[in-house]
Amino acid sequence: MPSRFNFFTTHSLLVVSNDQMTNFMRRSSAIFIFCLISFGCVPDEQEHFHITSLSFDFNEGLNDWEADFTDYPVSSDYDQESDYQWLSEYTQVPAYLGSGSAIKLSCNNVNGDVFMFLKKKITGLRPSTSYNVVFEIELASNAITGRGVILKAGARNVEPKKVVENDNYILNLDKGDHYSSGTDLIAIGDIGSTIPVADYNPSVTGNSSSGEPFICQTNKDGEIWLIVGTESGYEGITTVYYEKINVVFSTSQ
Repeated sequence: MPSRFNFFTTHSLLVVSNDQMTNFMRRSSAIFIFCLISFGCVPDEQEHFHITSLSFDFNEGLNDWEADFTDYPVSSDYDQESDYQWLSEYTQVPAYLGSGSAIKLSCNNVNGDVFMFLKKKITGLRPSTSYNVVFEIELASNAITGRGVILKAGARNVEPKKVVENDNYILNLDKGDHYSSGTDLIAIGDIGSTIPVADYNPSVTGNSSSGEPFICQTNKDGEIWLIVGTESGYEGITTVYYEKINVVFSTSQ
């Protein structure tokens, strides 16, 4: 895969202020409760509960997110550019979705296994600390239920990268096998629309709605890498517009 797919320009990290975080937590009370109850992280009298809330609205910029594609063969037997039709760009959403901008990922899934994803390095968290992580992802796609387009998300203290193994480009993290979760990413669910009303149908989802907790640990510098992407079994063109990614880190350490 040519390096041009890591083309995104630099923008500052959008970290919400205290007032913005309060508003965000009010809007996302279900996520907050999910952190407390499902993860079992309600602090006792001797503990302090720490929350870091990050909101990435791609209508306001790229926020240093990068794109890449994995899970396809290393081969010179065909023209990958024309066959897979790779596309990653910062662009306007279709007019009927509104007037905003989004990160668009698209691919003709020739081998029925391509994983197309976004990644982002996060700094400023507590060093060597375990965090409960809740994702809320707003997107629109041309996926239809039954095509097996599965949204996955994760966070790890190593950078997600494409590597070569057994003549295939794969992810250096464990993302599971299609519908299943892995050690490093969880399967949030099928983003396909059951009743598509347009070419691209909007969806807001995350692991608060799927009910699956996710825990990660920062490195010694308080850093972590976020990764969000889709794994598809559909041997056709899948296109996803990522509009917003909200993440809540919580710990009682």
